[in-house]
Amino acid sequence: MHDAPPVLNQLNLVASDFDATRAFYRRLGVDVPAGVTMPDGSRHAEVTLANGFVLEFDNPALARVYNAAWRRPGGSSRALIGFSLPSREAVDRLYRELTGDGHEGRQPPYDTFWGARYAVVADPDGNDVGLMSPLDDASRSWPPGESPAPPARPAQSPPRDTPQIFPRLSYADPDAAVAWLARAFGLRERPGARLAGADGRLELTELELGAGLVMIGREGVHGLASPATLGGRSQMVMAYVDDVDAHHARAVAAGARLEMPLADQPWGDRRYEALDLEGHRWYFAQRVRDVAPEEWRRALERAG
Repeated sequence: MHDAPPVLNQLNLVASDFDATRAFYRRLGVDVPAGVTMPDGSRHAEVTLANGFVLEFDNPALARVYNAAWRRPGGSSRALIGFSLPSREAVDRLYRELTGDGHEGRQPPYDTFWGARYAVVADPDGNDVGLMSPLDDASRSWPPGESPAPPARPAQSPPRDTPQIFPRLSYADPDAAVAWLARAFGLRERPGARLAGADGRLELTELELGAGLVMIGREGVHGLASPATLGGRSQMVMAYVDDVDAHHARAVAAGARLEMPLADQPWGDRRYEALDLEGHRWYFAQRVRDVAPEEWRRALERAG
């Protein structure tokens, strides 16, 4: 059994000057009532348009009740686009799915004083989108100013644009490593990630390749060492690229030492393996065809 899809049914406008905003929209033909003023100074008015769409007006004091992350422009958005959902459980589930897909959660689901289950997420452009269940009289509580504030917004973990798992590679000379990895493999240093020591030398930074992330640090920290120091290695970094032939040519031109030549593999990858300037092993590939697991396993068995 599936829930009914969300329905776009309201727009909340946060008005710094409530009376001026009300007057403005009345001049445009929207019959905005005087609304209500709550004990803490929060103000609210709403009007149902001819098509059933609800236009609501709140002042900043009330906006911070239903969306603890609300800020004036430069923080959260001034407007909120509201969707009604069929149940309280549906609010929690959709919030969890959207934040799991990487959308920013700006107000975790909570039980509002007016009797709904409510949450706020950001759309890809940063606009606030409210998710609200039907009202339940049994869930109503005291209005703002007479009840605890909604729960504080939790920290986002992992941080935005950071994979849940990623490697840290150690180098004797991380400055040289960062420059070489950019030249040979096309990795880019993430803005603001660089951490330098008192002597100005690089201690830690993060490099990106598409949506992937690699942390680069100086050896000796956490007992980690460069393969050049160890005389061996215990891991390999694997990455997919859009054009592995062009990537291979770039790496060779930069002096990367090939460990496995560029070739098609039974499991559908076209790949090569190379060592960087201190001996870390890298696997770069492009998926060129989809192969059923049983097919590529048989191919490997035949190859011995």
